[in-house]
Amino acid sequence: MAQQLFRTLRPRQVIAATAGIAALALAAAVLTAGPALARPTWWALVAALAALAVVSELAGVEYRRHGSRIMLDHIPILAAMVVVGPAGTGLVALSGPLVFGLYRARPARRTIFNVAQISLSAVLAAGVYVFLGGAVGSGAELRPAPTFVAYLAATVTFFAVNTVAYASIITATGEDEWWLSWKKVRDELNIAVDLGVAVLTFLVVHLYLDWGALALPLLGLPLVAAHVFTTVQTHLHEVLWDLVGMLVTLLEKQDPYTSGHSVRVARRCREIAEVLDLGASEVEVVEYAALLHDIGKLEMIFQGVLTKDGPLSEEQRELIEQHPIRGEELLSEVRALDDEVLGGVRHHHERWDGAGYPDGLAGEEIPLPARIISVVDAIDAMRSERSYQAPLPPSVVAEELEENAGEQFDPEVVTRALQLGLPSREAGNVDREDGASPRSAAQRRRAAGSGS
Repeated sequence: MAQQLFRTLRPRQVIAATAGIAALALAAAVLTAGPALARPTWWALVAALAALAVVSELAGVEYRRHGSRIMLDHIPILAAMVVVGPAGTGLVALSGPLVFGLYRARPARRTIFNVAQISLSAVLAAGVYVFLGGAVGSGAELRPAPTFVAYLAATVTFFAVNTVAYASIITATGEDEWWLSWKKVRDELNIAVDLGVAVLTFLVVHLYLDWGALALPLLGLPLVAAHVFTTVQTHLHEVLWDLVGMLVTLLEKQDPYTSGHSVRVARRCREIAEVLDLGASEVEVVEYAALLHDIGKLEMIFQGVLTKDGPLSEEQRELIEQHPIRGEELLSEVRALDDEVLGGVRHHHERWDGAGYPDGLAGEEIPLPARIISVVDAIDAMRSERSYQAPLPPSVVAEELEENAGEQFDPEVVTRALQLGLPSREAGNVDREDGASPRSAAQRRRAAGSGS
């Protein structure tokens, strides 16, 4: 239902609807704020938290691999729910993306949407907090347990509305189905870290209820902690991807056939993993394994075989069948890679019926990443031009997949590949479709947050 609805809407309509609803929600919050609006101290608190939100937005962590920024402005927004209530929270929330959009000269429509969705998320979350009995303002009667429950419910509301808004605009662009768009945006959240920072923020504003404005400077603690952790985590993640990219580049330099092959296979394996509704970490395992599935061919013993024109002899075939094992052995030295990645590399030539290599695994004994790679690898091979074979037409590739489903290939993976139209993809279009490097294979993903 949501998919059909948003397919009929254009992005401008979604932006206008989001902005209209956000304006109504903020107006309602302001009208119910009552005497608070007449107090200079209330406006001073709003201004202080808004300034912190702007700093949080401008200090967002660049995520080069995703082409996005990880924003931290949810910290002052969550604090504002307790300090200044729904009206002030809405004003604090819109300040960050508004200033950021103007400072970076971003397109007006993008800035309007970011301002609208974040302020709507904030006002609704603050409304939930008040509705459930959360204490607001210095000197308010504090009941720790109910207040904390209300705070957690408001935090969940904030992130839920945020992800739904982004999924809606992505779907309206025709990029993905709504549920898949929502899943991608949700998976960009580091839920454990966000909840940890939210609890730390609550402890600080809990002190505010007792101490007053003297406690507000302590909001810098969760903000700095979140920034440092996110920066380190992002850097380590990108270093690992750089290492993977370097290995794939080395492989492509010595094997002409693999030029672009690993990136294409990785991108298309990722698509299948996403429509199989795997979690973010599982999708990334599939992508890592797909990028590295042929890395064992780096060993010198395979060079004569890789450059040979025409079909292989029996002896050469036995030799090349060792590359999954050599790949696993090589990657086992990279401790940052999960065992599931190594399993995907080792077993990507296993067959559903157990007649594959190197271990003769069958059915669901074969790791899912390997089963996905097996199908996509075969598609790319059939669609590629070889010295002894012209690219096969999409219809022939589709027939081969259907005929071998349940024998060579996992039937479910074949079904998903056909639904995505992978047999129709050209083998040589990696620059247009996927980006020119392994690092850019996930550029389409978006991070949830006001400035993504």
